[in-house]
Order: sequence, then C-alpha cells, then structure tokens
Amino acid sequence: MTVTAFDRQNNFDLSQMLRIVAFPYIQVMLYSEAYQTMLASESILRKEWDTPEEDAAWANL
Repeated sequence: MTVTAFDRQNNFDLSQMLRIVAFPYIQVMLYSEAYQTMLASESILRKEWDTPEEDAAWANL
C-alpha cells in the first residue's frame, strides 16, 4: 500500500501526513488480577477523591 501526502496537482497536503513509529522490540508485561483492578479503578477514585471537599475534610491531618 502506498500512502502519499501529495494531491493530484503535486501540492503537499499536511492534513494527509502520517506519523509512523517503529520499535525494535515488544515488551510483554503480565500483571496480577489485583494490580489490574487497581489500575482500572485509579481514575475513578481520583475523580471522587480529588475534590475541594475531600481536601477540606483531610486538612487537619
């Protein structure tokens, strides 16, 4: 397959540019189920805990 960033009038079209990133290796990482659960819940907990109300509640500690 050929991908080109030029239109039919040989004008360079920046909207058609592609970036290809190649890595010489693949790293496979196996995580325990508990660790996977922790990673999945981290963003949810951050939304609940990173609030001004939580900061005020823990300010005296």
